[in-house]
Amino acid sequence: MKKDLLTLTILVLIGLFSRLVTHEWNFTAIGAISILAGLLISNKYLKFAVPIFAMLLSDIFIGFHNTMFFVYLGFVLMTVLSTQFKDSKPVQKLFLAPLASSLVFFFVSNFGVWFMGAGTANSYPKNMSGLMECFMMGVPFYRAQFLADMILTPVLFFTFSYVLVHLLNFNFLNNTKRA
Repeated sequence: MKKDLLTLTILVLIGLFSRLVTHEWNFTAIGAISILAGLLISNKYLKFAVPIFAMLLSDIFIGFHNTMFFVYLGFVLMTVLSTQFKDSKPVQKLFLAPLASSLVFFFVSNFGVWFMGAGTANSYPKNMSGLMECFMMGVPFYRAQFLADMILTPVLFFTFSYVLVHLLNFNFLNNTKRA
């Protein structure tokens, strides 16, 4: 539990910082920390606090919007999906989990934009054509998030392994202190 709280705190701070600094649209660590929460935090409830806390804290500064439910749900689903890769080979953990997770987020968050509308200027017709148009308009944002997830997930994973194992003398793979 101590390792889970430390991991949660570090991941939330990384996510918060990545949203508050200047960045390309959607190129943040929120997707990567959502994935890592599913891979690294053993507590089945605490892992979902990572994306929610990081988003809530950063949204206090950035602002809230009408599609928040879908955005938060997308990140929580990324955590759910990444838990399916917990016992997988490193290549699957670090490349397939972010690929699949970023796709899930794309569809959930853009469905939310279509469903909720973002005001009269950005509303899409409530039919299949409007939904497809919304997905197409979301592709540039997806590109940035996909790149962030694919780059930052392995970088943060290996950073965690180094910090926890070498600096804190904690083997995060089996939750024990090294002798």
